Amino acid sequence: TELVSENGYWGIDKTSQRLADFVLNGSGEDMSKLLAGREGILQGFKEAEKLWGGQLPEISYKTIDEALSRIDDKIKELGGTVVDTTA
Repeated sequence: TELVSENGYWGIDKTSQRLADFVLNGSGEDMSKLLAGREGILQGFKEAEKLWGGQLPEISYKTIDEALSRIDDKIKELGGTVVDTTA
């Protein structure tokens, strides 16, 4: 329980930060890499849903939303636009 708590290693804040940092650090300020990294996270999440057999635990959705928000903030900071491909 402690590991997935608000301040836990696997909690929403720390896990979303690790996901976002992977994309942000790997792409630098290259817009095409940022967008590709964002899309990669979405694709991986969709694959996880398939492997899980559908709906993941609620914490997963909150975590992915927070990670994408952090990436989206950087994209917007660089003058880019985010097109939501989850629909």
